[in-house]
Amino acid sequence: MKRIVLVFIALIFSVNLYSQTSTGIKYFKDIEQSREVKEKKGVFIESSECLNDSIKRVTFKDIGTDRTIWIKVYKYNKPFGNWYYYNGNGQLTNRILYGYDKPEGYYRCDIEDRLHTGKLVELNKEIPLVFKDKQISKQYEHGFMQWVAINVVYPYGARDRDIQGEVVVGFTIDKLGTIGSVQIVRGVHELLDKESLNVVKQLPQFEPVKLNEKNIGVYIECPIRFSLE
Repeated sequence: MKRIVLVFIALIFSVNLYSQTSTGIKYFKDIEQSREVKEKKGVFIESSECLNDSIKRVTFKDIGTDRTIWIKVYKYNKPFGNWYYYNGNGQLTNRILYGYDKPEGYYRCDIEDRLHTGKLVELNKEIPLVFKDKQISKQYEHGFMQWVAINVVYPYGARDRDIQGEVVVGFTIDKLGTIGSVQIVRGVHELLDKESLNVVKQLPQFEPVKLNEKNIGVYIECPIRFSLE
């Protein structure tokens, strides 16, 4: 009886271990994945690998050339981490980042100067985001998004290749009004991502944000749209 129980436990362990590293395979006739077919008729192959209980990596390839078309990662079936896209020569053409962890100890503020979360303060509490230099604040009276829009430069390489999209940059303003922790929350392409990071890092010093007469740190996600239209 004990032997049977031990074999049963070992079987369960093997199944659990396999489920964490198992790979699912799908075959498609077209690159848009609108027609799933049997293996013999497949032109493209999608393979899913479970990295752990929550994270899955999916790779899409051209069967004939073994060329990787894209790699995506999901956490609890939601987009997570870096997604990579490749061209016909196997070169990386696009990268999108998902799931950036928000910094701890900061209140969340949106681009319309409303405080949202952080330490369970009330929702939609308006707070001022003002540049420390009064002349700069007067020049950009509509706020820092106006500063970003005027100072961002469309990369020439991206223009030539018709690369467009919306990059979201996350950053903090600490209790002294200093910009920090500048990160890409959602990227589009390395050229647009780099320009977005550069323009946010060059933001002037802010007046410290106050809540109940005390300086606080805030976290902001800033969308920067690049469009050729």
